[in-house]
Amino acid sequence: MRPAAGRPWFGSGLKSDLARLRFPLKFMDFETFYPALPRYKGMRPYSHTPFQWSVHTVEHPGEPRHDEFLADDCSDPRRPFIGSLLKALGRKGSVVVYNNKTFESVRLRKLSAWLPEFSKPIAGIQRRLWDLLPVIRSNVYHPDFRGSFSIKSVLQSCRR
Repeated sequence: MRPAAGRPWFGSGLKSDLARLRFPLKFMDFETFYPALPRYKGMRPYSHTPFQWSVHTVEHPGEPRHDEFLADDCSDPRRPFIGSLLKALGRKGSVVVYNNKTFESVRLRKLSAWLPEFSKPIAGIQRRLWDLLPVIRSNVYHPDFRGSFSIKSVLQSCRR
């Protein structure tokens, strides 16, 4: 069943999709820069370099705890980025991202290639990734999305 024009709609599969999540929930987001000229060893032109992450942790239904990392100098941020991220994510629970195929998972794969000593724990994170985008696309419609399922469109409609 599809939504009536101009009204929010929630699909019957939403509950079962959300039931696959495992606590603690870790809502993860990365920020990168991608310079034309490589700045650090092993990089190519326009390589995304992660310099900031944000993780909101929900141990059980209730208020999230926020952890973050922001590189604060011009040195290569990749090692402190992944080291601090691994600590924040721990080894249990779902790691929720939005559009896993094009951003966070790719950044993790690149970090694993650049820093092979972290490849095993990074692989552990990747196994725990849970992509919210296909769940939203299949089970949620809101007229304020205006036909877009980008994270900005979806979040804006939640704030109204």
